Amino acid sequence: MRIHYRRPPNRLQIFEQRLVHDGDDVKVTLAEAVAYEPPLRIGGEVVLERGSDVVWFTFPGAWHDIGRFHLADGTFTGLYANVLTPPSLTGTEWDTTDLFLDVWIARDGSVLLLDEDELDEAMDNYRAALRVNSSYAGAYYNLGVILAKRGQLDDAIRHFRQALSIRPDFADAHESLGKALALQGKREEASRHYQEALRILRAGQATQGRR
Repeated sequence: MRIHYRRPPNRLQIFEQRLVHDGDDVKVTLAEAVAYEPPLRIGGEVVLERGSDVVWFTFPGAWHDIGRFHLADGTFTGLYANVLTPPSLTGTEWDTTDLFLDVWIARDGSVLLLDEDELDEAMDNYRAALRVNSSYAGAYYNLGVILAKRGQLDDAIRHFRQALSIRPDFADAHESLGKALALQGKREEASRHYQEALRILRAGQATQGRR
């Protein structure tokens, strides 16, 4: 699998991993013998090093994935949960965007919140971008995603609607708006946005198929 991992504003990494389980609810991939130099430390402890394997659990439609980390000798070090956009899964090409807020659960059960400062920085960057270009639909969308993850659903919905007022064919914004509305119990309106996202995606696939 080739996993396109984006970090706002414009960073992109592509990871190649082996798919070992392809279920409807969870996809499991293996990153073998990763090259971490210097070793990755969390809470003062080495959790990944050169030769480490990582087992990743990706949940279609979910706003997170989970990595099971090990040392090079196979010793389990803990679980790493990434908060990210629901992945777009197209054959062997996957695409997702990091939302800067991650959780580490060490093997002793202790929990550490990571990257919260980067999340605030990302929001500041998107707001600055909108001051320069108030028609930047992607900035409204990404702000909405971050706000939704923080539980600020009214603000998130307002940003998703703003993104769609600029770009009505923004499938991800329709889907995210649908999820936020569903969390507020507005299932009929949520369903309309889910259906519109699906229609846009299918239209795009049909256009590609005619090329």
